[in-house]
Amino acid sequence: MTPPETTNTIAVMLPLPVSPTGGGAFDYRVPDAVDLKPGDFVAVPFGSRRAIGVVWGAAAGNVSPAKLKDILERLECAPLPEVSRRFVDWVARYTVSAPGAVLKMAMSVPDALAPPKPITAYTLNPNPDDFKKTPPRERVLAVLADAPPLIATELAREAATSPGVVKGLIKAGVLQPVSLAPKIAALGVEPDWEKPGPALSVDQEIAAKTLEQATETGGFSVILLDGVPGSGKTEVYFQAVA
Repeated sequence: MTPPETTNTIAVMLPLPVSPTGGGAFDYRVPDAVDLKPGDFVAVPFGSRRAIGVVWGAAAGNVSPAKLKDILERLECAPLPEVSRRFVDWVARYTVSAPGAVLKMAMSVPDALAPPKPITAYTLNPNPDDFKKTPPRERVLAVLADAPPLIATELAREAATSPGVVKGLIKAGVLQPVSLAPKIAALGVEPDWEKPGPALSVDQEIAAKTLEQATETGGFSVILLDGVPGSGKTEVYFQAVA
């Protein structure tokens, strides 16, 4: 059955160095059960494969909805902010590049879009088999006696022992696994701009003040901070920006 011309359609930008005629995004149909807004990450069919893209806005309308493919799904992750989408468009125009090629740089960590991995924690088995008790093992049992289920690394740290001790208790059946809900980053949470940053050293304060004065004066100037990795150069720049 041919979809009606009134079918809901959107434009999806794909992180590819190609662009359809007349724009940088590709038109897709939106199934009735899918609620989308600009910035949402979606999975779409592209040729013979599945691709991940970003809802860029309204469809260009150059292709009849009857000839378009459906969005496969919306990914459960934070959307790409409007300021980032506009920046992608600006960089593409400024560098005369395909917007998709610029978007690829903004999506350079694919794992961030993957569904959160399940978390396995451990708690005490109420009916364990006989096992050899050692001081490190006793510490592990003592921690779990007064704590909620913990993942293996946290349990080893709290018990001041090695991960091998925890693995041994798991293998012996003394600890039993418990599945925890994956930790999902909160969506739509505004950052706290008033939260103070790290305290700067005397030298960092001097450098930050110099940057602040140059910013207030205006005009063009070049200031380069010299320091080894980890010396706090970025925090100095942040202080000047703030």
